[in-house]
Amino acid sequence: MNLPPSLLDVLQPCPCCRAEGSLADFEQTRQIDGSPTRLLICRACLALLDLESYADIDTGDPAAAQAGDYYEVGALSAEEHLASIASAEENILGYLLRRTSLDPQPRVFCEIGTGRGYAALAAARRFKSAYALDFDLRHITAVGNQIGWPANLHIGRALQDVDVKIDVLMGWHALEHIPQPLTFLEDARSRMNPGGYLFFQVPLFRPAYLVKSHYVFYNEAAMRSLMTKAGMNVIEIGFDEVNGFLTVIAQNP
Repeated sequence: MNLPPSLLDVLQPCPCCRAEGSLADFEQTRQIDGSPTRLLICRACLALLDLESYADIDTGDPAAAQAGDYYEVGALSAEEHLASIASAEENILGYLLRRTSLDPQPRVFCEIGTGRGYAALAAARRFKSAYALDFDLRHITAVGNQIGWPANLHIGRALQDVDVKIDVLMGWHALEHIPQPLTFLEDARSRMNPGGYLFFQVPLFRPAYLVKSHYVFYNEAAMRSLMTKAGMNVIEIGFDEVNGFLTVIAQNP
């Protein structure tokens, strides 16, 4: 495995479990834009790492790779935005609240990788305050300007922009965009209240999900290891078999 020295610094030890010397070749393939890449597997936690995506940390702008027009609002109406917010409130936040029996009214919610912000806008209806974080705030800004801004919703670009302790940290298709996930989760946990929850959904390894902005592909073993290494207690791990997604709920002791 002939990797540039700077890339070896990023990938050794494993960014998901910090096991030394655990990375091995998994397969050579192509991202969906045709770019050749090689996947590595951590023999300790079984996470898959996309080398072409990690190479951009040295040769490009990692933040630029995460920004894009996937969540562009376009011609969507206010009614369509409100319907999506209601769906997020019932199907995403509702699921978390049913599984944890959490009372949201006195709690603080934070979403990373918020996109259009539907989940964060939904959380503002149920939680004491909600924070929506993203490298690219154009899309939630467009939605908020169209439907109005809740007084208890705050936007920012990083966890450092949240000035209170967090009770629920959610990332819907965001964790795979983070090149150093264990470091990120350790920092996130330090910003959470005891008993707080992590609520993440990520894509499983499928050829259609090989894109430059995805650094890590998780499976059940890799996600359980990551959460445990970060000091969290795993509550449940579930799967959307049709779409190839994994969802995890974990609790800060």
